Amino acid sequence: MVNPALIQNLNVIAQKNHPSSGYAQAFHYYLTDEFVDNLDLTFLETEGYSERRAEINQSNIQSNEISIFPNPASAFINITNSHQIQSMKIYNSNGFLVQQAAKVSKLNTQNWSGGIYIFAIQKVDGTFMMKNMIVNK
Repeated sequence: MVNPALIQNLNVIAQKNHPSSGYAQAFHYYLTDEFVDNLDLTFLETEGYSERRAEINQSNIQSNEISIFPNPASAFINITNSHQIQSMKIYNSNGFLVQQAAKVSKLNTQNWSGGIYIFAIQKVDGTFMMKNMIVNK
């Protein structure tokens, strides 16, 4: 059964100066049956959002780190910054070479057995890195 007094109170609260503030206060009132006039809603402010987003994007662009995910994987493995890879060899836990590739952003692992795989990566700058991945089946 709908309570008309509650609906009226929620509508009055929701029509306050800042729409988000009003709705948040109405929701708080609905949940707790207490009116709070000073909810902290600074997380709703969008001022400076574009600048913060641009900084994040710029730092991602400048990053040359190679990421391989998800870990554990099942059907596919994604590789970020694959343009930084000169060569990549993937070995299973028995030491057998499973696949060799370079500059690929996605690997199909559907035909791989479940287990641990070692990615031996040579970057274009000549450095080497190792990553371990788990493939679940």
